[in-house]
Amino acid sequence: MLLFSLILACTSTFCSYIEQHLLLSLRII
Repeated sequence: MLLFSLILACTSTFCSYIEQHLLLSLRII
């Protein structure tokens, strides 16, 4: 269960990082 929550946390952090990167890319365009 701890491993699952850890993976979920990493995934959500990774997704938020990608989202910010996409927003920056759209802002540049």
